This record gives sequence, C-alpha cells and structure tokens, in this order.
Amino acid sequence: MLELESDFSFDELVNNLSRRHLVGYIQEAFTNPRDRAIIDAHFGLTSGYSSTFDEVADHLVGLGYDRITGERVRQLEAKAFRRVKTNPVVRKLFCELTVG
Repeated sequence: MLELESDFSFDELVNNLSRRHLVGYIQEAFTNPRDRAIIDAHFGLTSGYSSTFDEVADHLVGLGYDRITGERVRQLEAKAFRRVKTNPVVRKLFCELTVG
C-alpha cells in the first residue's frame, strides 16, 4: 500500500499523475527523438521547468546532437507541431498542459 506524507495532499497526487499521463500522450505523438527532446525541454514536460530556445539548443548538444541556434530550435519546433497538428487529441492535450 502507498503511504503518503501528511503534508502531501491527495489533490496534488492526482494532478501530478494526470500531468504525467498527459505528458506520455504528448511524447508518443512526437515520434522523432529530436522533436521530442525539443518539445520536452522547451515546455518542461518532464522537468517542470520551461527553457528558452537557446537553452534548448544547449540541452540538445548535451544529448549528443550537433550544435544549432535557438532560432533553428524554434523552426524545428514549429515543424514538429505542423506534423502533429492534424491530430485533435494531441492538440487538446497539449493545450491542457500549457494552460495548467
């Protein structure tokens, strides 16, 4: 049985689990690993901390990708969104993540 600390509310647990579930759907929608890394780092899907395009560019180098500019990251992100924008479920889920 899962025991929770007394200062950790049930609502926080549910919100955290729901967010992780939504993040899973978003990450599955972006099948290209570099696209996934860009979306994840920029919006802070797994870390909870969003990054600028320049910070994402530095993050990609750390993952073994060639150095690119923040502007190129912005272009790649836009292209990734164009590829999945026809999926209404993905659009709805991503809107929920960015608003909440």
